[in-house]
Amino acid sequence: AENGYCRSHQYELLQYVYRPELTAYWNSVLKRIKSGDRTEWKRPAEFGEQEKIIVDRFYETPLTKMAPTMTRDSKNLSAILLRMEKLINKLMDEIII
Repeated sequence: AENGYCRSHQYELLQYVYRPELTAYWNSVLKRIKSGDRTEWKRPAEFGEQEKIIVDRFYETPLTKMAPTMTRDSKNLSAILLRMEKLINKLMDEIII
């Protein structure tokens, strides 16, 4: 699911690789905005270091510890879909305004 060539859409990658990488990215963007730096943006060197730490942590974690804990049933699916609807509606309200 994850290698030097490509990555897939598995739950474990989303939770344990994509989210931490995205957090590192947005932390960098917000830091730059707060600093007032308006020069051309280039990929910070520390991203490579952070990526390695995140991916190494992913490979060191047993898959059993990464397994989803929510029961897979219609009640939970319904709750998730309703939550997604609220989030999308909120996003659409913000975009339209």
